Amino acid sequence: MTGKILKIIFGNLLFIACMAGLGVYIYFFVFTTGSQDREEYQKLLEMSGRKDSIALQKSQQNRRGVRKDVFVDRDNQRLHMWIKSERSQLNLARTDTGQEVVEHMQGVLSLMQESLQSSTQTLLFLDADSGTYYYHRNLFETDKVRLTRFVSNGHDLPDAKPKGSPVMTGSAGLALFSFQEGFEFSAKSLRMQSTGKK
Repeated sequence: MTGKILKIIFGNLLFIACMAGLGVYIYFFVFTTGSQDREEYQKLLEMSGRKDSIALQKSQQNRRGVRKDVFVDRDNQRLHMWIKSERSQLNLARTDTGQEVVEHMQGVLSLMQESLQSSTQTLLFLDADSGTYYYHRNLFETDKVRLTRFVSNGHDLPDAKPKGSPVMTGSAGLALFSFQEGFEFSAKSLRMQSTGKK
């Protein structure tokens, strides 16, 4: 009986010694860091602290058949504008200064109410190959724009280019629409001519 107890005690002591040896091995070779580990860690810390090493994080979404409706108040009038594009790429970029949301559009059409009269409205139709919408700045930018001005009955903005005769036609090299305070339209190399229609 004493021999069996001694075997059990010896077996337990051997097991405890093996476990202690395994624990010491794990501690020194897994949880402790060597000089090479410390050097790599320092390099990572230095890289994460430098502004020029911050990688931009981008998200993008490709879309088709996009329509944006914008409503603004100007001179006590509620004005409406829509922007349509055949396809677009919406980009969200995170930078060290914040976020920027930009939509690059292709095949752009737009119609805006310039003013409302008692029973008519003055409309500006825009046709461009491409445009860019800056969400945070409330700015829409196009270049090589074809412009057409219409006077149309009613105050509801049509869903398509008006069918009537335009009162003016023209083009611009660059057109900017700002939606901060009403519709502000500016253009470079703007050429508009009257068609003689009213």
